[in-house]
Amino acid sequence: MIHSMNESLVFHLNKANLNKIRDIMEVMPRNKHGKFLIDQSTVGLHLTGVRRINLEQCYIYAKILKIHPWKVIDDYVCRYPVVGNLNLSNGFVEQRGKFQNDYLVCSNDFEYIDGTLVVLSKSGLIAYLYNENLFLNEKNFNSEDSQRCIFEKEDGEILAFVINVDFKNHIVEYVLPTRTKSWKILSTKYIKIRPINEVINLNTVSENTSIIEHTFRKPKQYY
Repeated sequence: MIHSMNESLVFHLNKANLNKIRDIMEVMPRNKHGKFLIDQSTVGLHLTGVRRINLEQCYIYAKILKIHPWKVIDDYVCRYPVVGNLNLSNGFVEQRGKFQNDYLVCSNDFEYIDGTLVVLSKSGLIAYLYNENLFLNEKNFNSEDSQRCIFEKEDGEILAFVINVDFKNHIVEYVLPTRTKSWKILSTKYIKIRPINEVINLNTVSENTSIIEHTFRKPKQYY
């Protein structure tokens, strides 16, 4: 499927019943000299997908639509798909909901690293980033301190602090997330282990980094 330029913008304008140029111009803000912040001809080019909106125009449309700026832009920011939700009571990563189609957008990331995925806490306030192509091994294992990882078992995936790994016999020792208030060291057989590369507390970072719902007819490939 071919995706048209500014598809997300058009989606939200249609959702707000602003699908005609004159309707958009009626709510278009003006500067102190009375000129539209985005002129009528440019709006037409945006709607037809002839011209891509820029970041400044993104904020103007977002103000009109009363939504987060990243919900109206689809060409500039890196989007990382949310593939599961962390149950902090037992460390298991639960599959995302049937209608959950969330993405993490990061304003400071200029290049998508292929294979980057996100596990989201159930509160939606913490994002755990890892790469499906990067595996824990003898060389990159941090033996000095516990290392937050996600590991596959026969009955699911667990996100926890890894204490020690027997790579030869595929046995991992780990501690569950601190929310469980259990400091007992557990061990289990594993299939694969991937390190968590980044943890983002979404309630303390810039609003330009957030979770948004995917709005396209079909998910695009990673950027």
